[in-house]
Order: sequence, then structure tokens, then C-alpha cells
Amino acid sequence: MESSAVGTELSTMLSQLLDDAEIQGLHRLSGGASRETWRFEADGRPLILQRQRAGDERDMLIEAGVVRAAGRGGAPVPDLLDARRRDDGMAFMVLEAIDGETIARKILRDDEFATARPRLVADFGAALARIHALDVESIPGLLRTDQVEYYTGVLDGLGQPHPVLELVRNWLLDFRPAAGRTSLVHGDFRLGNMIVGPEGLRAVIDWELAHLGDPMEDLGWLCVKAWR
Repeated sequence: MESSAVGTELSTMLSQLLDDAEIQGLHRLSGGASRETWRFEADGRPLILQRQRAGDERDMLIEAGVVRAAGRGGAPVPDLLDARRRDDGMAFMVLEAIDGETIARKILRDDEFATARPRLVADFGAALARIHALDVESIPGLLRTDQVEYYTGVLDGLGQPHPVLELVRNWLLDFRPAAGRTSLVHGDFRLGNMIVGPEGLRAVIDWELAHLGDPMEDLGWLCVKAWR
């Protein structure tokens, strides 16, 4: 059990939220740039609490809506039990905890995943097909984000020369193909944001970068060598 006052406060809040369930084993997990992630059990059921951090401009309630829609559409995602906004304006959500591995090095090398590895490309393709087929009108709050324009703004805002990045940006502006249809885009579809078991893909997680855009974005990012 997390011994801090924060842990005690969270346990009380979660018990009230989950119909006076007994909260056990609450502990904070490492990782996560934009949110705190905690694991716990409620009456023996393993669950995850994710809390938006102060300063994060993305609305976690939009992400929660994406997870709900993805689940309804048959994509492999954790069940979402609840999502609300705190008094300080930041949001949180409670999800099913799914066992498995997210670390790319282990998925790609460990014997435990030898059977899963030949299946992952098909699993990822099937998951993306479900995601990209979702009715985007059913997901409120999503914005269409042109990734080249967005990151051009980020690069220009640095106020420092970065010749390699500028060369890549200019190449993309000159040669990128015309955009296809608009769909839901996960935005960070890669190893690290997949929960994998010995049998294959179990869940797609971490939807905070989801937006409307060209579905080829997800395929392109998955193929970047850093994530293989």
C-alpha cells in the first residue's frame, strides 16, 4: 500500500467511486510523461487509475471517450470503468488492468514471446483496422491535426537552428503524399503502447495523442525502426 497521504486520499476516493469496494495494493507505477499511473485491486479485481498531471493541456476525458468508442468498435482496449474531472480541473480514469508485457526489448527477444512474435503484425493490422473504421462523429472533442504543420510550429518555436530536423521538415513539405480519408488516429501506435502476452496482442493503451487524421500516420509510426 502506498504509505503517503496521497495514497490514503486516493484509496478513499476510489472506494467511494467503486461502490465502497475494498481497495488493496495501491501503488504508483513508473513511466508516463503526461499522467500518473497507479495499480490497485478493488474487491480483488485488478484495476488501473490514471490521473492527468497539472500542466497537461490535453483533456483526459476526450481520451476516455476514445477508449470507450474503440472498445465498442471491437478494438482490443482495457474496459473503462469511470472517468471524471477533479476539483482542480484535471481528469482521471479507472480502467481494467491487463497483464502482459509492454517493453519492446523483451517482446522482441524473450523466449516467452516466441509464439507471439510471428502473429504481432497481423494482430496490429487487425487492431488498426478496427480503430480506423470507427465512426469519428461518435467521439466528441477530437481535433484534426496536421502533424507536419504541428511539428513545424514546435520546431520554429524552439528559436534555435536544427539543420537535420529542418531538412526533414522541408522534405516532408515537398514530397509527402496527398492525405487520404480522415479517421481516428491513435497517434502513438508502437511497441511500448501495446500489452502483449505469449499468445499475441492483448490491448492497445495510451491514447492521449489520439486525433483525427490520415490513418497512414499510425502505420508509418509503427514502421519507424526505433519501435521494431
